Amino acid sequence: MALGSDRLHNLIINGYSNASTVNSLESVAGDIDCVNCLVYDISSGPGGEAIGIALGNSSRILNCTFERCQDFAVAASDGAAQLLVQNCAVLNSGGGFFTAGGWHAESGHNCTDLPSAPGAENRVGRSAGAQFASLTTGSED
Repeated sequence: MALGSDRLHNLIINGYSNASTVNSLESVAGDIDCVNCLVYDISSGPGGEAIGIALGNSSRILNCTFERCQDFAVAASDGAAQLLVQNCAVLNSGGGFFTAGGWHAESGHNCTDLPSAPGAENRVGRSAGAQFASLTTGSED
């Protein structure tokens, strides 16, 4: 798998907003790679929606960790199809994964506390406490 020309890597994304909609990282453009990122504590104001990362067609989210994203950790922007999510941990994050257009066939090898994840060879139904040494806010390891 070749990586795209636009790459976001090694980011730590954390945040709360009073806005009604919060997408900590969003692009409707395709062919973007998000690699080795930590996204946590993403939430919005009352009645709002909060998503960790939302990317467009043919984008890839690889080797990322999502913890406590209010509504979804990973979403396909504007109903994009073929978003690839691989080797990611998605825990305590509302709906976890969302796409209206389908996941890339190579998605998989993800770990989540949810009953399903995109692709094959996933580890589902895992608790955050069994995956991390500490869950206390301010003492992340």
